[in-house]
Amino acid sequence: HKEGDFSMEDYLEWFAETLGRQMAIIHSAGSYHNYLTPHNITLDCRVVDFDSIHEISKGKAGLKEIEGDIKEVSDTLSRLVRRLENFMGTDNKKWETARKLFWKNYADNLNAENKAAILEALREKYGSN
Repeated sequence: HKEGDFSMEDYLEWFAETLGRQMAIIHSAGSYHNYLTPHNITLDCRVVDFDSIHEISKGKAGLKEIEGDIKEVSDTLSRLVRRLENFMGTDNKKWETARKLFWKNYADNLNAENKAAILEALREKYGSN
């Protein structure tokens, strides 16, 4: 593509990076969303429907709440990849790249008191990098 163009692949990478950062901000604030469907993440990667945001519980219950958000985000990213494949062709590398960019930006921007515990729990469950 021409210089200055923003391809579908560029968009997917930007979206995954931005979504990782958005989730880290929400979780770092001690909150979780509880309803991160494609309807609650806009095309410009804003998280909406703030009525669904709750305070993270302490201990294992809180980790489960965060895991729920991450599962919903993973499902949303997967759906986006499948939809964009209609335009870009099928390529598992696109999903893997998006997943890695999400995890890198989530870990880099997570500023939670229990960051190590959160990342370890997610790594075990979702294979985050």
